[in-house]
Amino acid sequence: MEEQYNALSHLGGPQTPIRVGVLAEIHENGPLSKRELRDIFVEGDDGWSFEVSKPTLYRQFDEDTGGGAEDSLVERGWIMDVSESEGSESKYAVTPKGRLVYEEVSSLFDTFGRVDGIPSDLEPFLEVVTKSDMEMDQEVLCGLKDAEVYAATPTDMHGALTEAIQYIFDSDFAHGISWVSSEFFVDQYYEYVVEQDKTAELVLTRDVLERLVERYTERWREILETGRIELFECDVYPFGLTVVEHGVAWGYFEPETGAHEYELISESDAVQNWASEIFQEFKGRGRKVTDEQLERTKE
Repeated sequence: MEEQYNALSHLGGPQTPIRVGVLAEIHENGPLSKRELRDIFVEGDDGWSFEVSKPTLYRQFDEDTGGGAEDSLVERGWIMDVSESEGSESKYAVTPKGRLVYEEVSSLFDTFGRVDGIPSDLEPFLEVVTKSDMEMDQEVLCGLKDAEVYAATPTDMHGALTEAIQYIFDSDFAHGISWVSSEFFVDQYYEYVVEQDKTAELVLTRDVLERLVERYTERWREILETGRIELFECDVYPFGLTVVEHGVAWGYFEPETGAHEYELISESDAVQNWASEIFQEFKGRGRKVTDEQLERTKE
């Protein structure tokens, strides 16, 4: 780890990120000479905001710097002289190793930029992703930046849930995952499935399925008797989200109490695709229990 960190630190240069800049310019526009790079970094104004002296720039092309952190780009083997004859002006190109370094570092810097732009109110949801060992790539993170997050408050404990219900009710189908249940949960799907004649697929934990039968028997049976809902049993802790055709409603429930603290609503295609894949993964792992649930409500 220390060796790799030293290599990354090396790209920052002694005072400026000149090494990254040189790699970027040669990667995009090379081969380039020292003179052309001097015009860009020392005398020009081509979008690089840092200042660099000519000696500092030229040191990046030395072939014997004495080793260590001050190794030049040439000595590291990240760029090389590709001039065609001994007397001609040296032109430098990125080596295959240098190209790999540049592409990976560019990706890392892009990740830094994306992460820095993530609002703090998304942190509880990202914590859920970590606890659940779910993968989330940069495209999904970027899509989440535009999400709306609603919080429960002391004067409106159900405010977050209200936003989610309204969002879901504007859809024709709902694919939901939940590890918690409540009277609000049952009422929501009673109105959605029974009164609005819409369809749903739900992936629920065994505990949730047990509670639905035991505590809301009559109402839950009416929902199941429509034939417009399919149930799957799977351990989904601590995920709770609903995918509809126009986006995702993702609830954060406090792990210890199950209290509905936040609701995230996103219409990002990347977020919707990711949530759909999560739903299908849990559904594929789960056991279909619709008929079994219906029979239990009749016992």
